[in-house]
Amino acid sequence: MNDGQADLESIFFVLSDPMRRRVLEAAVAHNGATVTELCELFPVSRFAVMRHLNVLEEAGFIRREANGRERRVYSTDYPFEEAIAQW
Repeated sequence: MNDGQADLESIFFVLSDPMRRRVLEAAVAHNGATVTELCELFPVSRFAVMRHLNVLEEAGFIRREANGRERRVYSTDYPFEEAIAQW
């Protein structure tokens, strides 16, 4: 398997989890929201939402920026562009 296929598989793996997709949808809809604001949107623990945010950030779907004690979440287009380019 070449690196392009591995990248494509990892992109689809990240999106395969329904809760992770909901967290990503919230991050896109509330672009620039704080981590706390995003966590308040879900009936699960902060730890669970943070775990999904970590996976999404590692895969490049979001980026987090620190501003003092706040962490703001911003969506990115990179993984989607990669998937389309490899499709």
